[in-house]
Amino acid sequence: MCMPAGAWPALSTIAGLEAVADLAQIGALMKKHALAAQVFMISAADYVLMRAVVRWLRENLGETDMVTAGGGWYLAGPVTGEREQLLEAEIDLAQVASEC
Repeated sequence: MCMPAGAWPALSTIAGLEAVADLAQIGALMKKHALAAQVFMISAADYVLMRAVVRWLRENLGETDMVTAGGGWYLAGPVTGEREQLLEAEIDLAQVASEC
């Protein structure tokens, strides 16, 4: 099966991208990747916890204003704040197998 998945800090938390990293932009990027690679895409933009991710960045990479706390969009949402929520989506695995 070819189903790439990725998780990274939400683009809306990266300095300079706040205004352009909206759902339309993210959707367009994922469609471009899926079309170019001929794969189904699963994309997750992680909520950035100041006390976790940003602290790790500071400790391991030095001070930066490039990543801030917050951000992210979800399939079943939006989910905001520092809480977990189970997301569920249907994927036709037969279609995935036939397309790969």
